Amino acid sequence: LGTYVAAHCHGTQGIKEAVKAGIKTIEHASYMDEESAELMLKHGTYGTVPTLAMPYTLARDYSGATLPEFIAKSSDAIRHMVDSMKLAAQAGVTVGFGTDLDFENAAKYPGIEFEARAEYGIDNITVLRQATIDSAKLVRMDDRLGTVKAGKIADLVVIDGKPDEDISAMKQYPAHVFKAGAEFCG
Repeated sequence: LGTYVAAHCHGTQGIKEAVKAGIKTIEHASYMDEESAELMLKHGTYGTVPTLAMPYTLARDYSGATLPEFIAKSSDAIRHMVDSMKLAAQAGVTVGFGTDLDFENAAKYPGIEFEARAEYGIDNITVLRQATIDSAKLVRMDDRLGTVKAGKIADLVVIDGKPDEDISAMKQYPAHVFKAGAEFCG
């Protein structure tokens, strides 16, 4: 069919088994270790998509209704996810971008994944690359998406601000959205 399989894996053993089975992207990879990262490179796994937004919003109790146990668990999960994300990047594994938020929460907290990654020490340029070209690589569309170049599909968002200098610019709704080069909204 010309496609591949992504696996939802948090645990170390699950990551390893999925990679050995030929899975091409590992979603979350919360407890990745060096062996997991090496296996991903050895087996041609495209990369991983950590999703900090959900535990990040729970750990901060934005709703005002999160149980204390969930706040503690979420804070712990974020630390593991960030460590795994950094380990993957250092090993040469492509790190993509995702949120795991439903539509309602994504609308409520725009840019929360950008904020979370930056807060935990990922520099702004790296976060922007993860959200663009690196994610395009994971879905094997980097020849058409992920960068602004002649001949590529011009799916773009225009942000009021300089997210390379201040990632909080990504917490606003885009001023303009372009789809295939035509203004879609804005």
